[in-house]
Amino acid sequence: MSIYSDFEECIRQGVPEKKEKSTPIANKKTQSTHPRPSKKGTSSRNTSAMLGPFFYIDGDFIAHKIPVSEGERQSGKLDNPYSHESLFDDHFRSGEYIDVPRGRVVWNLETDKAIIYLDVCIEKVDGAVAKIAELFGLTDYVLELEGHYVCPNCMGDIWEDE
Repeated sequence: MSIYSDFEECIRQGVPEKKEKSTPIANKKTQSTHPRPSKKGTSSRNTSAMLGPFFYIDGDFIAHKIPVSEGERQSGKLDNPYSHESLFDDHFRSGEYIDVPRGRVVWNLETDKAIIYLDVCIEKVDGAVAKIAELFGLTDYVLELEGHYVCPNCMGDIWEDE
């Protein structure tokens, strides 16, 4: 049995109270007509790819997306500078962003592929990764489970396993 066998409970716990006025699930920003930058200049593959933070809550995703061509360069990657904290505040009036399963899509300039960083409890949900790929327009990506994207419920499971 995996330490994450109770991932569905992890996702259900601590659901923050949504703001009264509903907002779109994703930032519907118009895509740039410029191809995304790569280490060697520009590439025509996967020009619809987007970057940004996301949350998984109540069986759906809340995301802030920008085209790869508008990403900010950081340590060999392109990233959306919009924070999880800001995204959370845009949609909820109570709770803390770190209590909700989350992730981020960045672009690796060296490999010319997207990286999906995500909480392990999101990865365990059937179809969730495919939904992230669709939401962000990704055709070529790798998954990375990183300690930064671990909700408190999963973090507790990690410490209990040692």
